Amino acid sequence: GYVLERRFNIGEKLEDVRVERRPYQFLYKEGEDYIFMNQETFDQHPIAHDLINGVDFLLEGSVLDVVSDASTETVLYADMPIKVQMKVTYTEPGVKGDTATNTLKPATVESGATVRVPLFINEGEMIEIDTRDGSYVSRVKAYAVSRVHIVRLYKLPVRRIKHFWQAVFSIGEQKNIQLGRLSEKNDLSL
Repeated sequence: GYVLERRFNIGEKLEDVRVERRPYQFLYKEGEDYIFMNQETFDQHPIAHDLINGVDFLLEGSVLDVVSDASTETVLYADMPIKVQMKVTYTEPGVKGDTATNTLKPATVESGATVRVPLFINEGEMIEIDTRDGSYVSRVKAYAVSRVHIVRLYKLPVRRIKHFWQAVFSIGEQKNIQLGRLSEKNDLSL
């Protein structure tokens, strides 16, 4: 979906170019190139650093849309998803009570990129980032199953417990939630 406005002289001829958009998975970095695997054919292709939009937020296993010339199979560019969720690996703690202003502080995310985040964001939290400009979008919400739910599970037959956890995991996948482990409060954080 991009619209470009161009003017051409009368009689000028244009060559038809067929482009294809396919999903590719990032495998590893080799020198200045990034090695991707075509998800349909499983072929591996190197893609140059400058052809990847949002490369600072690229993690192993990420799936990108790669646009290539169909006749020559030359990669034209690769697009990261517009928004990605990443864990904050380092940031200075915010000063308590300093929430009245829209002050931002630097935070390092798991890809190694630095993002400007609000003061209330702490190390270990998940945030959503716009890969087009590297800006903070929001904090990722967490859903939880309380201890009461888990205690009630002990009284259920095994097949019902299995169905409960299948439902929990399918809801997590639908809402793009990362499933966690038991927290200090004996709650299951989803």
